[in-house]
Amino acid sequence: MFVVGVNENDKPEFISNASCTTNFLALLEKVINDSIGAAKAAGKVLPALNGKLTGMSFSVPTVDVSAVDLTVRLEKAAAIKKESEDKLKGILGYTENDVVSTDFIGDTSTHEVDLIVHIAK
Repeated sequence: MFVVGVNENDKPEFISNASCTTNFLALLEKVINDSIGAAKAAGKVLPALNGKLTGMSFSVPTVDVSAVDLTVRLEKAAAIKKESEDKLKGILGYTENDVVSTDFIGDTSTHEVDLIVHIAK
């Protein structure tokens, strides 16, 4: 599978674009794994994370937005902020505001993380 920001530099024999859920989870899990080394993953995209994270996706009643609930315990959310302002700018974004799914319609990032509901110590 192919996920921008995760494995676009690999040279696969064929390209199968991942689902919207896999695209979101794999990118976020890569940022987490790269920064803290601990993260049930989109195992076909990042086999090293397989079995280490738990998450779920569900449909929301909008045309343009889907939602993913990823559960992971972080010391801090700094890695997400750093990556969204550096090499993943325009791909990974974040918000620290109270939001609902429709707030993301028209957002220019393909992935948006709600840092208000993260689990940080």
